[in-house]
Amino acid sequence: MYYPMIIKSLMDGKVITRFNYRAGEHAFKYKINPHILKEGIQAKQIDKVTIRRKIHLFRDKDIQRNLKDAISKHEFQNLTFIDIDVEDAIKFINSKYKEGTPKHTHRILSVYEVSRMKDTQTAEGIIKMDWMFKVDRSGRWHTPIAHLAKDLRPFLKTIDGKRFVELDGACSQLTFCHKYLLEHVSGKVSNSNIIGEGGTPTDSDNEYEPQWGLDGPKPMGRGSLPSYDVRIDLMWRNAIFNGNAYQLLMDGMQWKKSRDEFKEYFFKNLFFNKYRPKLTKMEEAFKHYFPHEFQRLRKTKKRIGNKELAVQVQRYESRFWHKWIGSSMREKFKLINYATIHDSILLPEENVNEVMVEVTRQAIRFFNPYDSDEPLIPTFRVKTFEAVSDRGTELNRPQK
Repeated sequence: MYYPMIIKSLMDGKVITRFNYRAGEHAFKYKINPHILKEGIQAKQIDKVTIRRKIHLFRDKDIQRNLKDAISKHEFQNLTFIDIDVEDAIKFINSKYKEGTPKHTHRILSVYEVSRMKDTQTAEGIIKMDWMFKVDRSGRWHTPIAHLAKDLRPFLKTIDGKRFVELDGACSQLTFCHKYLLEHVSGKVSNSNIIGEGGTPTDSDNEYEPQWGLDGPKPMGRGSLPSYDVRIDLMWRNAIFNGNAYQLLMDGMQWKKSRDEFKEYFFKNLFFNKYRPKLTKMEEAFKHYFPHEFQRLRKTKKRIGNKELAVQVQRYESRFWHKWIGSSMREKFKLINYATIHDSILLPEENVNEVMVEVTRQAIRFFNPYDSDEPLIPTFRVKTFEAVSDRGTELNRPQK
């Protein structure tokens, strides 16, 4: 468990260092400083019962604070029904990574932490556990499953031996960001006339100017605004909801490196970089092809900053997966074991088709809060870890 005051103490004592692992975004990692590693770290058993109880009480208080509703409690309970093939995972790690390297050490520790989730107990009203559980201010859950390296996910299983697949949304952050920008820069879509591509945004464009407070934009309520025009870059909207936005940009830029490298470059130089008067090359290209989305993005970063934008987009993402989908899992699929990984869920392969239908249905509601003849439908994919199959093609339609 990571607590602010403990982290601050370790940083002040030069034990650990914090750094951004995605430049400009609200995303951090911590590493142990070299001189500490050189001297070595030893675990010390706390024998005094009163101190151990205080530690459990402190941790339990933080956990209970984040498990206030039935949906969160159900999702947390599901985490305790997940196991991992420790022996096979360790053999894999030893065969692929050099012992003593950060990647090797991190994966070994992660495997053992996941294996302890099933040992969670409740005694005297206190949850006793030995694994990380934290909910950040965007609503994201940080757990051993969410932080487990992708190449170790094939070793995950339910406590009765069922293997997992991953159901995730293509271009997830781009779709949630699009919704956020429309609602907080252009105002409520219920009062707008959506206009397609064409023309360059100007200061005289008749778009709603939101009220900005200490916590960011404050959109007006439904029915409180007159009709106004919102200009949409249809090519961009279609690309993000069809799941091919990154490929579209990679082809346009004749990108030669990997997709993951492009995504890192894309977010670092466009979506979550700091606002500066001078545009990056990526910003210039995006402005040229998608001027309306660029204007909304630029305006938001200038007003609330790049890190707060990242938090707000993640808040939308968390609301959808933890609240909307979490509610469906509890009400309709109570016996299906699952875990959320920020913008996706893990679940047994035998259940993925029925859950896919429900996730798509909820996504249509989430991204189309008002009646529409042509609703926006995000693309969802099933990853089997060995290969990716686009099973969502037929299911990814409005259910009559």
